[in-house]
Amino acid sequence: MGLMLSISSRKVEASGIFFDKDGTLVDLQYQFSQLMEGRLRFILPRLKGDGRSIQGEIATAVGYDPGTGKVHPNGALGHSTRAETMGIVSGVLEKQGYERDSAQEIARGAFDEADQALPLDTLIKPTHGALTLLAALKDQGTPLACLTNDMRRRTERALELLGVRDYFDIILGADDSETPKPDPQIFLKACRSLNLDPREVVMVGDSSDDMEMARRAGAGLAVRIVSEDEGVDDLPSEGLEIHIRKLDEILIFRKNGGPQTFKR
Repeated sequence: MGLMLSISSRKVEASGIFFDKDGTLVDLQYQFSQLMEGRLRFILPRLKGDGRSIQGEIATAVGYDPGTGKVHPNGALGHSTRAETMGIVSGVLEKQGYERDSAQEIARGAFDEADQALPLDTLIKPTHGALTLLAALKDQGTPLACLTNDMRRRTERALELLGVRDYFDIILGADDSETPKPDPQIFLKACRSLNLDPREVVMVGDSSDDMEMARRAGAGLAVRIVSEDEGVDDLPSEGLEIHIRKLDEILIFRKNGGPQTFKR
C-alpha cells in the first residue's frame, strides 16, 4: 500500500486515486449555470411575443433557477447530454404551440449561439480544493487517473485549462470504453494500465454512477462529494462509501502520523 489518507475522520491506505471529472474536479454548477444563462438569453429573440414566461418554463424543465443561478442536483441539466437537453427545450416549445421543426430549430440555434459566445476556457472552473489536493497527491508520487463519461479529448482539454493535465498518469473517457459508468470497464482498464490492485484504489466522484462503478470494480473505497442541497447524513452509506462536501476534506498523512496541509 502507498499513501495514508484521512477522509471524514477515517484513515485509509491507498496505492492510487481515481477521480471523476464533471462535478468532482470541474465545477458543474458554474459551467451549467453560465451555459444555461446564455441559452436562455439567445432563445428569447427567437420566441413570439414577450417569451419570458416560456423562458421560465424552459428553465424549470431542465432544472435551472435563473434567480439564484443554481442547477438542481437531480435535474436534467446536470445529468443529460447536450442533445438531450436541447430535446427538452424543444419539447417545451412544442407544448407552447410551436411546430416540431420550428421548435427544434429555435433550440438548436440558441444552443449553437451560446456555444460560440461561451468558449470552453470561460466555463472551466475548479471545484473547491481540487487544485490543492491534486498538487499534493502528485508531490507524493501517487498514481492518478481521471475516469469520465465525457470524451477523452474534451476531458484532456478541460484538465489543461485547470493546469492539472500532467498530474494524471492516465485519462479515460467515453471513447475508451464500450459501456459507460457505472460499468466498471474503465476503472479496471486504468488499474491494469497502472498495475494497481482495485482493492487498493480510492474512487472519488459526485454521482451514484461513480459509486456503483467503484463497487462493481471491487475498489477499496468510494468517496462521494455531495452538493449543498443534499444532506451528508441523508444519503445511504455503506462500508465502501464515504460522503464529503469538498475535496479539502481529504487529508494526506505524513510518515510521523500528522496530517499534511498544502497551499497553492
